[in-house]
Amino acid sequence: MANFFKKTGIFLQVRINSNRLPGKAVIDICGKPLIMRVMERLNVVPADERAILTTKDSLSVLEPFAHKMGWSIFTGNKENVLQRFVDAALYYNVNTVIRATGDNPLISSEIAIETLELFNKENCDLAYLSPIPYGSGVEVINTKALINALRITRIPYHLEHVTPFIYERKDMFKVKCGKLHDVELARDDVRLTVDTRDDYEKINYLFRNLGKKTTNLKIKTIIEIWDELKFKEFKRILFITAFSDSYGMGHFKRLLFFAEKFKNDFFIYFSFKHGNEDILSVIKDIEANYVDYNKLSQFIKNEGLFDRIIVDLRDTTIEEMNYYMSLGPVISIDDMGEGGKKSNINIRTLPFIQELEKNVFNFDGIEYLFTDTSKKKAISKLNNPPKNILITFGGSDPENLTQSIAEAFDQMDYNVTVIIGTFFNEKIEKIGNCKIIKNVSNLDKYLKNTDLVVTSFGMTFLESIIINKPVLLVNPSSYHERLTEDFEYPYYLKRNLELKSIIEIKSKLEEIINRMINEDAFLVKSKTSKLSKYFSLNIGKDLDALTRIIKEWTPIAPVCPYCCTINEAAIYRSIKWNMYKCKKCNLIYIIPFKEKEQEYDEKYFLDEYKKHYGKTYEEDKKNIITFAKERLKIIKKSVKEGDLLDFGSGLGFFAEYCENNGFKTTSIDISKYAVDYMRKVLNLNSINIAQEYLEKTDKLYNVITSFYVIEHIKDFERLIFLFSIHLKKNGLIALSTPNSMGISIKKNFNSYIKNHPDDHYRIFSPNFMKKILKKYGFTNIKIVITGIHIERLIKSEKIINNKIFKKIIYWYIKLFRLGDTFEIYAEKK
Repeated sequence: MANFFKKTGIFLQVRINSNRLPGKAVIDICGKPLIMRVMERLNVVPADERAILTTKDSLSVLEPFAHKMGWSIFTGNKENVLQRFVDAALYYNVNTVIRATGDNPLISSEIAIETLELFNKENCDLAYLSPIPYGSGVEVINTKALINALRITRIPYHLEHVTPFIYERKDMFKVKCGKLHDVELARDDVRLTVDTRDDYEKINYLFRNLGKKTTNLKIKTIIEIWDELKFKEFKRILFITAFSDSYGMGHFKRLLFFAEKFKNDFFIYFSFKHGNEDILSVIKDIEANYVDYNKLSQFIKNEGLFDRIIVDLRDTTIEEMNYYMSLGPVISIDDMGEGGKKSNINIRTLPFIQELEKNVFNFDGIEYLFTDTSKKKAISKLNNPPKNILITFGGSDPENLTQSIAEAFDQMDYNVTVIIGTFFNEKIEKIGNCKIIKNVSNLDKYLKNTDLVVTSFGMTFLESIIINKPVLLVNPSSYHERLTEDFEYPYYLKRNLELKSIIEIKSKLEEIINRMINEDAFLVKSKTSKLSKYFSLNIGKDLDALTRIIKEWTPIAPVCPYCCTINEAAIYRSIKWNMYKCKKCNLIYIIPFKEKEQEYDEKYFLDEYKKHYGKTYEEDKKNIITFAKERLKIIKKSVKEGDLLDFGSGLGFFAEYCENNGFKTTSIDISKYAVDYMRKVLNLNSINIAQEYLEKTDKLYNVITSFYVIEHIKDFERLIFLFSIHLKKNGLIALSTPNSMGISIKKNFNSYIKNHPDDHYRIFSPNFMKKILKKYGFTNIKIVITGIHIERLIKSEKIINNKIFKKIIYWYIKLFRLGDTFEIYAEKK
């Protein structure tokens, strides 16, 4: 029966695992998820149906928001978005589709209504307005036009982006572009979308200045405020630490260092888990804001997330870290608690020796200590006897060590200078004949004029060593004592004395000083000393690099790129990325701190390849051809000849071998060097481009091969979809990749991952790849286990050299798929 009633549907296109900014649909913008901001704005637009169009893997995340806003939710084809729209239009029985995307929290209801009016007035297939602020508009499309586009085109770009085919074929479709009613608002220089992290930070800043009632805010008002802001400075950084009996001034001083570094790039905020804003009175040259620790959640609700949060606390719990991460992306410093392992970036300036093997820190070691390395001198002996003693226990001396230690030295007839910090718990006015100095901002001149520094393990200790000053340590906690023992520093007063008796303290201090004199002052002269190794001119050398990384960091939520599960603690950390293992689908993936395109130039095929394999790519041709023979043998069992596409072909040795054995080949590589080599040296048909070629052509192939490429591709599922589109019926796909179930990963994960290339974004298992290929219509799937290294499983040379045992082990590795790499072959139905 014919449908005589016209129905209009607003279809909001959303997915959780977007490539550039995963999880952005639910990212907070001033107290509300981005997706709800979009729906609020669209609710003003008249329509018979309102539905989120998403994929099955995003459903569980988005469904609560849809229900809350009174919208429907429809799941459809993940890669073929045009198919998803057609299916939804037929399901909801709508004639007219208003297409919007979930990136645009300030989408304009005025522009949407004006576009709908244009569509109805012109009776066209597609209507839009231009120019308009980017992210403020919609497309209005006739359902019949969408159906016809899907019926005719097979080009992936058309399928993914829904309307390009309609725009390109104006001989088939009536497309109408209208002008916005107010010429002054026709501004395509205003960007109101959230596609990247930088977009989000600007939009977050914009919302803070728009006020609370943004649902019906006119586009004119939005543009006026946009112009006022100018966006010269729009990011915010929050520093969280504590100031109490158990936390000294050092944590705050460290954050002041960062605040100084970031003051020209961020609005600076402080909050104290313990303590109050009085401590900010010591800040002179930094404009800093204070937020009450107990009111941070409300602050976020009103003002939006922070763009960086640096937490300098020693022992956060998982619950506390979850709280901090709800305020924005977190960098934790010297956190010994379980919470620190969950932070986005984990820094440990003085890790315990046992911790270094666990890879729970992105940055660890004395290279990231906050101190001036320009003052380094050679180390010399302690004066005999020392005369001038400097006692300093930081800005607060939480354990009140100053009084008893100063009294002991005073009674020993030394010239004693005592530094009293700004926030000492005890008011100290006089200690015998000691010279009392209060509120010192710079210790340099006092350190230079002393024979012996008495302090705890920390910055003053390390700075003293740098400028050639002997140090006697008195530690306030077991943490400091453990560091002292880890670094094998011998001159310290043990805490088990509990500092009860001045007489006993005097005796122990004298004993330590005599030992320092007799042992030539410093054991760090010894090359075997751990402290000597740490002292080898590395203190603070990478601090500027660290601040630059934090400043340029692109925070991304750890959303699984396949199933959209949010995964919490990283399984491995490096100075460039975090690695996660999805708790649902077991995919291993990395999230880089900064996006950077890998350059596969001549250096890659020469120096980098040789670094890994002992010879250049060209020198390795014989070995590559050996693999080519085995692979083509498997391919020819299904496809004897025809068109073959080699995607990510390197220098083309596999394609050349196939050309000589019955196939007409096309090679694709993103390296211009590689493509020039294939064209000039091998005379191969080669293309210097990557997925763009597959997205915009409808050419079909009998075979598509891609060896050791898919691990380099972030949107790997998209690549499999493209391969499936470009294969002829009964065509064959052949892939190879590292194996997440391989013996090297299983037996010594940390050792294996230490050499993990920065451009390998995923590590797949054979079962995972098999599941994806089935999803995209592949059958007759064959897995070939490669990268078999028996010596990594069995250490006994006697067993390895035994032919029978060797065969059994080889069979065992193949049976349980323990090779470090694997190949997978599959036919398209």
